[in-house]
Amino acid sequence: MSAIREGGRVQITDGPLFVNIVRFAVPIILSGLLQTLFNMVDAAVVGRFGSPTALASVGSTASLTHLLINLFLGMSVGAGVAVAQGIGAEDHESVHRTVQTSAALSVVCGVLVAGVGIAFSPTFLRWMGSPAEILGGASTYMRIYFAGMPAIMLFNFGSSILRAMGDTKRPLYFLLCAGAVNALMNLLFVIVFHMDVAGVALATVISQCGAAALVTACLTRLPHDICLSRDGFRVDGGSLWKILRIGVPAGLQSCVFSFSNVIIQSSVNSLGAATVSANAAATNLDNFIYIAMNGISQSTTTFAGQNYGAGKLHRVRRTALDASLATVMIGCALGLVEALCGTRLMRLFTTDAAVIAIAMQRIRITSTTYYWCGLMEVVSGALRGMGYSLLPMSLTLLGVCGVRLGWVFAVFPIAPSLGTLFLSYPFSWILTSFVLLALLAITLKKERKKHDADPDLPRMRA
Repeated sequence: MSAIREGGRVQITDGPLFVNIVRFAVPIILSGLLQTLFNMVDAAVVGRFGSPTALASVGSTASLTHLLINLFLGMSVGAGVAVAQGIGAEDHESVHRTVQTSAALSVVCGVLVAGVGIAFSPTFLRWMGSPAEILGGASTYMRIYFAGMPAIMLFNFGSSILRAMGDTKRPLYFLLCAGAVNALMNLLFVIVFHMDVAGVALATVISQCGAAALVTACLTRLPHDICLSRDGFRVDGGSLWKILRIGVPAGLQSCVFSFSNVIIQSSVNSLGAATVSANAAATNLDNFIYIAMNGISQSTTTFAGQNYGAGKLHRVRRTALDASLATVMIGCALGLVEALCGTRLMRLFTTDAAVIAIAMQRIRITSTTYYWCGLMEVVSGALRGMGYSLLPMSLTLLGVCGVRLGWVFAVFPIAPSLGTLFLSYPFSWILTSFVLLALLAITLKKERKKHDADPDLPRMRA
């Protein structure tokens, strides 16, 4: 697999871990920050130049769109883990089959999500209790957005494969190109053509189609024994099963977060359009913290996967420890900046003092505790890298969704305010983090015993 590791890619199965994890994560973090920045441009453009309800229309769809697509994006996690383990085990053929299968699966998933989203968006929004004045705009945004879902899925699957191979730079470059197109299209469609929320959604779809074309072209130019064949996508049953075995629980785990956020969003909607706008803007700021820590989590999955495939369990353990330290440092630093500068940053989205004041209630609670969410993601990433995905999903279901649902139905009605609502976030993060840490310790101990009993286990995995 030397061909994959050449070209200045980060050392994963050799060398110092903390430095390489951070080096590997930087392009992923930059990719996430760019994506968040471009989403902020969407919000800023419609907030400043669109109709009075445009910002609320776009913001109210975020949790619902994430719920619908996260299950299938979890498949891309499974594809990345399968590729990483194949690389660690020096199994070229396994990597090639996984790449082929992943590309085909991404298109199928994209078509399925597009069909559901286009057909049922208005119904879903009504179930969430979206205010009547934003329902039409939100439905329009979601239907156009979901029309581009095959391209979005293909880009995410392709990026996951490249990162599993140790290449985090090219997905960043592709996203940078797509983001620039998105920003320019936003300005053109909203300011010049007055297309409002439809213009923002159309700009996103066009830019994502370009990104999908770039990542597909890149995959076809990899070394011949691992590349995406140009004569069409092929599905291998064994590779598909491995992707599904890891990816379905990972996707369900993401859906747990999204489902709980849909419930939270429904409660936010009950507080009025001003609160919806405030929450949408504050979410964009919080995303800066989450994306940075999620970059460390994605690095953890790749490092754990390759080292697990190579039979280097001591490096899997060290990966989890070093990545946890990195995510806490990043989360604390960014959270402090957001808490101190939140009022000024909110003026990028709105000049309404009431909306800014409401948003700061959420920011003071979530930004200062977001590092717990990062720690939870890192531990889950380490477990997924070793091929354990079902149990972390189950524990997250209980620890995150259970706490938040209980909070919404038991605590929020007593004091219905945005501050009360978002206290559920740190409570769920802290509880789930401790449970997952215990699971990781038990899993590593069990894997060590299996490895000691059979030194040829890495070869057998290959």
